[in-house]
Amino acid sequence: MIFKPILLSCFATLTLALFSQNNNQAVLSRGLLTSLDTTNPNDHGEAIFENPKNHASAVASILVYSANQAGFRPRERGILDRTETFENYIRKAIDFPGFTKAYTEYEPLELTGDVQQFEQEVIKKYSSNINKKEEIARALTGLLNSLNKVDLGTKKKFQSQKDWLLTLTVINKPVNYYVTVTDVINVSLSLLMDTKTNTFRLNRQHATLVVVRFATNPEFLNQFAKQISSKIPTVKVQEALTTLSTGGLKNYNYVCSSINNNDNNGNDSNGWKIQGPESLTGTWD
Repeated sequence: MIFKPILLSCFATLTLALFSQNNNQAVLSRGLLTSLDTTNPNDHGEAIFENPKNHASAVASILVYSANQAGFRPRERGILDRTETFENYIRKAIDFPGFTKAYTEYEPLELTGDVQQFEQEVIKKYSSNINKKEEIARALTGLLNSLNKVDLGTKKKFQSQKDWLLTLTVINKPVNYYVTVTDVINVSLSLLMDTKTNTFRLNRQHATLVVVRFATNPEFLNQFAKQISSKIPTVKVQEALTTLSTGGLKNYNYVCSSINNNDNNGNDSNGWKIQGPESLTGTWD
Protein backbone atom coordinates (compact mmCIF):
# COMPACT_ATOMS: atom_id res chain seq x y z
CA MET A 1 0.00 0.00 0.00
CA ILE A 2 1.11 3.54 -0.69
CA PHE A 3 0.54 6.08 2.06
CA LYS A 4 1.39 9.76 2.22
CA PRO A 5 3.93 10.44 4.97
CA ILE A 6 2.36 11.72 8.18
CA LEU A 7 4.97 14.47 8.21
CA LEU A 8 3.71 15.70 4.85
CA SER A 9 0.18 16.13 6.19
CA CYS A 10 1.51 18.06 9.17
CA PHE A 11 3.38 20.44 6.91
CA ALA A 12 0.33 20.84 4.68
CA THR A 13 -1.71 21.83 7.73
CA LEU A 14 0.95 24.31 8.81
CA THR A 15 1.14 25.73 5.31
CA LEU A 16 -2.57 26.40 5.11
CA ALA A 17 -2.63 27.88 8.59
CA LEU A 18 0.08 30.35 7.60
CA PHE A 19 -1.55 31.26 4.31
CA SER A 20 -5.02 31.62 5.83
CA GLN A 21 -4.14 34.39 8.24
CA ASN A 22 -5.66 36.85 5.76
CA ASN A 23 -7.84 35.57 2.92
CA ASN A 24 -8.47 39.09 1.64
CA GLN A 25 -5.00 39.56 0.21
CA ALA A 26 -4.70 40.39 -3.48
CA VAL A 27 -2.51 37.86 -5.28
CA LEU A 28 0.30 38.46 -7.78
CA SER A 29 1.71 35.20 -9.15
CA ARG A 30 4.64 34.11 -11.30
CA GLY A 31 5.85 30.71 -12.51
CA LEU A 32 9.61 30.25 -12.88
CA LEU A 33 12.10 27.64 -14.02
CA THR A 34 15.53 28.06 -12.42
CA SER A 35 17.33 25.16 -14.07
CA LEU A 36 17.74 23.60 -17.48
CA ASP A 37 14.67 21.86 -18.86
CA THR A 38 16.03 18.40 -19.71
CA THR A 39 12.68 17.17 -21.05
CA ASN A 40 12.91 15.39 -24.40
CA PRO A 41 10.71 17.56 -26.68
CA ASN A 42 9.64 14.41 -28.57
CA ASP A 43 8.27 12.70 -25.45
CA HIS A 44 4.70 13.08 -24.27
CA GLY A 45 2.09 11.31 -22.17
CA GLU A 46 3.36 8.28 -20.26
CA ALA A 47 7.03 8.93 -21.12
CA ILE A 48 6.91 12.31 -19.35
CA PHE A 49 6.22 10.62 -16.02
CA GLU A 50 8.41 7.53 -16.59
CA ASN A 51 11.74 9.21 -17.23
CA PRO A 52 13.26 11.44 -14.49
CA LYS A 53 14.91 13.55 -17.20
CA ASN A 54 11.38 14.59 -18.20
CA HIS A 55 10.21 15.37 -14.69
CA ALA A 56 10.39 19.15 -15.01
CA SER A 57 7.56 18.71 -17.50
CA ALA A 58 5.88 16.14 -15.24
CA VAL A 59 5.92 18.61 -12.34
CA ALA A 60 4.67 21.38 -14.61
CA SER A 61 1.78 19.18 -15.73
CA ILE A 62 0.82 18.23 -12.17
CA LEU A 63 0.96 21.86 -11.03
CA VAL A 64 -1.23 23.06 -13.90
CA TYR A 65 -3.69 20.25 -13.25
CA SER A 66 -3.77 21.15 -9.55
CA ALA A 67 -4.29 24.83 -10.35
CA ASN A 68 -7.11 24.12 -12.79
CA GLN A 69 -8.89 21.83 -10.37
CA ALA A 70 -8.58 24.47 -7.64
CA GLY A 71 -9.87 27.25 -9.88
CA PHE A 72 -6.54 29.07 -9.62
CA ARG A 73 -6.27 30.72 -13.04
CA PRO A 74 -4.16 33.87 -12.66
CA ARG A 75 -3.34 34.06 -16.36
CA GLU A 76 -7.02 34.32 -17.25
CA ARG A 77 -8.25 36.34 -14.29
CA GLY A 78 -5.36 38.71 -13.70
CA ILE A 79 -4.79 40.02 -10.19
CA LEU A 80 -6.88 37.98 -7.76
CA ASP A 81 -8.62 39.78 -4.90
CA ARG A 82 -8.61 36.77 -2.55
CA THR A 83 -6.20 33.94 -1.72
CA GLU A 84 -8.77 31.12 -1.56
CA THR A 85 -8.10 29.56 -4.97
CA PHE A 86 -4.34 29.93 -4.48
CA GLU A 87 -4.52 28.10 -1.14
CA ASN A 88 -6.57 25.33 -2.76
CA TYR A 89 -3.98 25.03 -5.52
CA ILE A 90 -1.17 24.54 -3.00
CA ARG A 91 -3.23 22.02 -1.03
CA LYS A 92 -3.93 19.94 -4.13
CA ALA A 93 -0.32 20.06 -5.31
CA ILE A 94 1.06 19.02 -1.93
CA ASP A 95 -1.43 16.18 -1.65
CA PHE A 96 -0.47 14.64 -4.99
CA PRO A 97 0.97 11.22 -4.01
CA GLY A 98 3.95 11.56 -6.36
CA PHE A 99 5.35 14.47 -4.33
CA THR A 100 7.36 13.88 -1.15
CA LYS A 101 9.63 15.64 1.34
CA ALA A 102 7.45 18.70 1.74
CA TYR A 103 8.29 21.25 4.39
CA THR A 104 7.29 24.80 5.20
CA GLU A 105 9.71 27.54 6.17
CA TYR A 106 8.52 30.75 7.81
CA GLU A 107 10.70 33.85 8.06
CA PRO A 108 9.88 37.41 9.19
CA LEU A 109 10.99 40.25 6.91
CA GLU A 110 11.79 43.67 8.31
CA LEU A 111 11.13 46.15 5.50
CA THR A 112 12.10 49.81 5.46
CA GLY A 113 9.98 50.76 2.45
CA ASP A 114 12.91 50.64 0.02
CA VAL A 115 12.60 48.09 -2.81
CA GLN A 116 16.32 47.35 -2.88
CA GLN A 117 16.31 46.71 0.87
CA PHE A 118 13.34 44.35 0.34
CA GLU A 119 15.41 42.45 -2.21
CA GLN A 120 18.36 42.18 0.17
CA GLU A 121 16.11 41.03 3.01
CA VAL A 122 14.77 38.19 0.84
CA ILE A 123 18.32 37.18 -0.11
CA LYS A 124 19.21 37.05 3.58
CA LYS A 125 16.16 35.07 4.72
CA TYR A 126 15.44 32.69 1.83
CA SER A 127 17.33 29.42 2.27
CA SER A 128 18.06 27.23 -0.73
CA ASN A 129 21.05 25.30 -2.00
CA ILE A 130 19.65 24.91 -5.52
CA ASN A 131 17.95 28.22 -6.42
CA LYS A 132 20.02 31.39 -6.69
CA LYS A 133 18.79 33.70 -3.96
CA GLU A 134 19.46 36.80 -6.04
CA GLU A 135 17.27 35.54 -8.88
CA ILE A 136 14.40 34.75 -6.52
CA ALA A 137 14.65 38.18 -4.88
CA ARG A 138 14.68 39.91 -8.28
CA ALA A 139 11.64 37.91 -9.34
CA LEU A 140 9.70 39.16 -6.31
CA THR A 141 10.70 42.79 -6.85
CA GLY A 142 9.87 42.26 -10.52
CA LEU A 143 6.28 41.51 -9.49
CA LEU A 144 6.18 44.78 -7.56
CA ASN A 145 7.55 46.72 -10.53
CA SER A 146 5.03 45.08 -12.87
CA LEU A 147 2.16 46.08 -10.61
CA ASN A 148 2.95 49.72 -11.27
CA LYS A 149 2.75 49.12 -15.01
CA VAL A 150 -0.83 47.81 -15.09
CA ASP A 151 -3.53 49.89 -16.74
CA LEU A 152 -5.16 52.73 -14.83
CA GLY A 153 -8.46 50.90 -14.51
CA THR A 154 -6.79 48.02 -12.68
CA LYS A 155 -4.93 50.43 -10.43
CA LYS A 156 -8.17 52.16 -9.47
CA LYS A 157 -9.83 48.80 -8.79
CA PHE A 158 -7.11 47.95 -6.28
CA GLN A 159 -6.27 51.45 -4.99
CA SER A 160 -7.76 50.73 -1.57
CA GLN A 161 -6.18 47.27 -1.37
CA LYS A 162 -3.51 47.22 1.33
CA ASP A 163 -2.78 43.53 1.84
CA TRP A 164 -0.95 41.65 -0.90
CA LEU A 165 0.53 38.21 -1.51
CA LEU A 166 3.46 37.91 -3.92
CA THR A 167 3.93 34.28 -4.92
CA LEU A 168 6.41 32.38 -7.07
CA THR A 169 6.05 28.76 -8.16
CA VAL A 170 9.65 27.76 -8.86
CA ILE A 171 10.57 24.50 -10.62
CA ASN A 172 14.16 23.26 -10.46
CA LYS A 173 15.67 20.07 -11.91
CA PRO A 174 19.17 20.14 -10.39
CA VAL A 175 21.96 18.74 -12.55
CA ASN A 176 22.81 15.15 -11.59
CA TYR A 177 19.85 14.99 -9.18
CA TYR A 178 17.26 12.25 -9.49
CA VAL A 179 14.46 14.45 -8.17
CA THR A 180 12.81 17.67 -9.33
CA VAL A 181 12.20 20.25 -6.62
CA THR A 182 9.41 22.82 -6.41
CA ASP A 183 9.49 25.88 -4.16
CA VAL A 184 6.31 27.89 -3.69
CA ILE A 185 7.66 31.18 -2.34
CA ASN A 186 5.26 33.68 -0.80
CA VAL A 187 5.67 37.14 0.65
CA SER A 188 2.77 38.70 2.56
CA LEU A 189 3.11 42.47 2.76
CA SER A 190 1.29 45.79 2.62
CA LEU A 191 1.29 48.23 -0.29
CA LEU A 192 -0.07 51.76 -0.34
CA MET A 193 -1.44 53.57 -3.39
CA ASP A 194 -0.11 57.08 -3.99
CA THR A 195 -3.17 58.64 -5.63
CA LYS A 196 -1.14 61.57 -6.99
CA THR A 197 1.17 59.38 -9.04
CA ASN A 198 -1.11 56.30 -9.27
CA THR A 199 1.69 54.07 -8.07
CA PHE A 200 1.86 51.42 -5.37
CA ARG A 201 4.68 51.75 -2.87
CA LEU A 202 6.16 49.82 0.01
CA ASN A 203 6.09 51.26 3.51
CA ARG A 204 8.02 50.38 6.66
CA GLN A 205 6.50 47.14 7.94
CA HIS A 206 6.85 43.62 9.28
CA ALA A 207 6.26 41.26 6.34
CA THR A 208 6.47 37.46 6.14
CA LEU A 209 8.23 35.03 3.83
CA VAL A 210 6.79 31.52 3.55
CA VAL A 211 8.44 28.78 1.47
CA VAL A 212 6.70 25.47 0.76
CA ARG A 213 9.09 22.92 -0.75
CA PHE A 214 8.32 19.49 -2.18
CA ALA A 215 10.13 17.06 -4.45
CA THR A 216 9.17 14.35 -6.89
CA ASN A 217 9.09 10.70 -5.96
CA PRO A 218 10.61 9.34 -9.20
CA GLU A 219 9.82 5.70 -8.38
CA PHE A 220 6.15 6.51 -7.87
CA LEU A 221 5.93 8.54 -11.09
CA ASN A 222 7.64 5.76 -13.01
CA GLN A 223 5.50 2.97 -11.56
CA PHE A 224 2.20 4.76 -12.14
CA ALA A 225 3.13 6.67 -15.30
CA LYS A 226 0.39 5.03 -17.36
CA GLN A 227 -2.36 5.82 -14.85
CA ILE A 228 -1.16 9.37 -14.15
CA SER A 229 -0.84 10.24 -17.84
CA SER A 230 -4.38 8.99 -18.46
CA LYS A 231 -5.65 11.48 -15.88
CA ILE A 232 -3.30 14.45 -16.16
CA PRO A 233 -2.67 16.11 -19.54
CA THR A 234 1.02 16.82 -20.09
CA VAL A 235 2.12 20.38 -20.75
CA LYS A 236 5.45 21.90 -21.62
CA VAL A 237 7.28 23.73 -18.87
CA GLN A 238 7.03 27.14 -20.50
CA GLU A 239 3.29 26.70 -20.97
CA ALA A 240 2.93 25.92 -17.26
CA LEU A 241 4.97 28.96 -16.24
CA THR A 242 2.67 31.15 -18.31
CA THR A 243 -0.45 29.51 -16.87
CA LEU A 244 0.72 30.11 -13.29
CA SER A 245 1.59 33.77 -13.91
CA THR A 246 -0.74 36.72 -13.41
CA GLY A 247 -2.10 37.98 -16.71
CA GLY A 248 -2.09 41.65 -17.60
CA LEU A 249 1.29 42.46 -16.07
CA LYS A 250 3.40 44.47 -18.49
CA ASN A 251 7.17 44.72 -18.87
CA TYR A 252 7.89 41.87 -16.53
CA ASN A 253 11.36 41.31 -17.92
CA TYR A 254 12.88 39.11 -15.21
CA VAL A 255 14.35 35.93 -16.68
CA CYS A 256 16.39 33.39 -14.75
CA SER A 257 19.88 33.23 -16.19
CA SER A 258 19.88 29.43 -16.29
CA ILE A 259 16.56 28.88 -18.07
CA ASN A 260 16.49 26.71 -21.17
CA ASN A 261 13.09 26.88 -22.90
CA ASN A 262 13.28 23.54 -24.74
CA ASP A 263 10.50 22.62 -25.95
CA ASN A 264 -0.12 -0.88 -4.60
CA ASN A 265 -3.18 0.49 -3.16
CA GLY A 266 -3.97 3.36 -0.84
CA ASN A 267 -5.64 6.70 -0.35
CA ASP A 268 -4.38 10.14 0.48
CA SER A 269 -6.02 13.04 2.27
CA ASN A 270 -7.06 14.85 -0.90
CA GLY A 271 -9.05 12.03 -2.46
CA TRP A 272 -6.42 10.38 -4.67
CA LYS A 273 -7.10 6.66 -4.78
CA ILE A 274 -4.40 4.38 -6.10
CA GLN A 275 -5.86 1.01 -7.05
CA GLY A 276 -2.76 -0.88 -8.07
CA PRO A 277 -0.79 -0.71 -11.31
CA GLU A 278 -3.80 -0.58 -13.63
CA SER A 279 -5.71 2.52 -12.53
CA LEU A 280 -5.42 5.91 -10.90
CA THR A 281 -8.64 7.69 -10.02
CA GLY A 282 -9.38 10.67 -7.85
CA THR A 283 -11.90 13.22 -6.70
CA TRP A 284 -10.21 16.23 -8.29
CA ASP A 285 -12.35 16.02 -11.45
